[in-house]
Amino acid sequence: MTSPSLSGAVLLGHGSREPGAQAEIRALQAELASALPDWRFTHAFLNQEPTLGDAVNELVTAGCSRVRVLPLLVFTGKHVLEDVPREIERLQGLYPHVHFERAPHLHNLSGFSALLTGALQESASQGISR
Repeated sequence: MTSPSLSGAVLLGHGSREPGAQAEIRALQAELASALPDWRFTHAFLNQEPTLGDAVNELVTAGCSRVRVLPLLVFTGKHVLEDVPREIERLQGLYPHVHFERAPHLHNLSGFSALLTGALQESASQGISR
């Protein structure tokens, strides 16, 4: 009898010097882990530590044989088109037994426009302006 495949996901942000950015991505990671207890979650950044390689190593060490990379980037750019695919390809070479998947960047996720519409409607109904 084979054991079920353990799935993991990396929340991949751009990176920021702002201390709040680290707290926000960790909070999102905790929310997702709570909502999807069969998955293992971690986070990484393109321009700071932990790196995507660090995050993948953490998931593989935890027993994940499937890793989905979730680029938390809004629009198409060099990171989406070149950097992320190149790094996933490098990691695939290091972990040939792991199945890697790359989720669409945020603008291409189903429901992204609806999410923004809802946020605008909510702020308008509350009279919030910034």
